Amino acid sequence: MSAETARLPWHTFVWEPNVQHHAQYNRILAEFPGQVTYYDAAAWTTTGNITFYREQVKKKSDGSSLLRSHPRVAANSVASTVRSMSLPDWFRDNVRYDDFVVLKVDIEGAEYDLMSAMMVTGAVCKADVLIVEWHAFADPVQPARFRERSVAAEFIKRQASFCPSSVVHVVDWI
Repeated sequence: MSAETARLPWHTFVWEPNVQHHAQYNRILAEFPGQVTYYDAAAWTTTGNITFYREQVKKKSDGSSLLRSHPRVAANSVASTVRSMSLPDWFRDNVRYDDFVVLKVDIEGAEYDLMSAMMVTGAVCKADVLIVEWHAFADPVQPARFRERSVAAEFIKRQASFCPSSVVHVVDWI
C-alpha cells in the first residue's frame, strides 16, 4: 500500500483463526494503527466455538478449513477448537448502508454456509463489492463438473432477490 493510500479514510476488518498467521496480522496492525481491526476468530454463521482443521503435512504448511472434507486438510490435519464470530450479526451491528464495503470471503469451502446466512439475514446487501473464492469441492448442489461455472451466476441470481434495491458487484474468485 502506498503512503498516499494509507492516508485515505479506510478501515479493514480481518477474521483469521489460524494461529500461524497471527504474527503477520500483528505486524500489519502496527504498520497501520487505527486502520485495521483483527479478530483471532473464524468469520462464521454463529458466535461461539467451532472445530478448525489445520494441515500438518509440512512445518510451514498453512492449509486450513472449517471443513474436514477440504482436500488440503482431509488426509493429514489436526483439529482444534477456535472462536467463531457471526459475520451476519457483526454486519447488522457495525455496518451502515451508506458505508462503502468491500467484502472478500476466502474461507476454504465454508463460504456456501456463510454466504447463505449473509443472504438470509440481508447482511450481504450492505456490501458494495463482494469477492468470494468459491471452492467447488464444497458446493452442496451442483454436480462437480458444473460447479465452478455455476456458483457465481447462481449467487448473483439469489442475491438479486434478497437485495432488490442494492447493487452488489460479485467477483467470482475461483
